[in-house]
Amino acid sequence: MLTSVHLEAWRTVPGYEDLYEVSSLGRVRSLRRKGGRNRWYGGKILQAVPGYFGYLSLNLCGGRRQRTYRVHELVALAFHGPRPEWAQCIRHLDGNPAYNTPWNCVYGTDSENANDTIRHGNHYFTNRSKTRGSASN
Repeated sequence: MLTSVHLEAWRTVPGYEDLYEVSSLGRVRSLRRKGGRNRWYGGKILQAVPGYFGYLSLNLCGGRRQRTYRVHELVALAFHGPRPEWAQCIRHLDGNPAYNTPWNCVYGTDSENANDTIRHGNHYFTNRSKTRGSASN
């Protein structure tokens, strides 16, 4: 729940400084800019779509290139800086891949991420039925 303590802060997306910003609530917006034929573009919140395993993703365009990003990658990059050499992934501390805030998305190792999935009950082996494959069926 959004309270007065959680004010939305916006940071530029590295590599797209004049084009996009990401917020502390996990929202991405395009910046208003003048394009070809004196036409104005952007200035709106982008719609992220759920993808593989529930991770939100969207496309960013810069110049002539277009690339798909997961929102948690943009949040971590803008609020925590470039990924350290020791980090192998971005962890969601609460186990919800759609909750993309700087205090929930942190850099970590694959081992830490695997331990998180067990702790949250999202791990493949913790969700399997205990009677699967038993002779009683």
